[in-house]
Amino acid sequence: MFLLPKLELALRYITGPQVNTWLQSYDTTLVGCIRHAIASPLRLSHAAVALAVGFLLPSTLEVAIKVSELFIRRT
Repeated sequence: MFLLPKLELALRYITGPQVNTWLQSYDTTLVGCIRHAIASPLRLSHAAVALAVGFLLPSTLEVAIKVSELFIRRT
């Protein structure tokens, strides 16, 4: 509830050659925490866990932020 809005501002300005690696590791960490919290024996994909829980992964959120920022700058 509070994590993704705080990440949104940081993801707006993140750049560099290792951004995708960092985002994928962050996705893995979040999904691992959720799997641990619910004691799930299943190995689900990051997208499946995010869809079931109802949140956007940081990697998906970063893409959406960058695209929306481009639209804002175009107007």
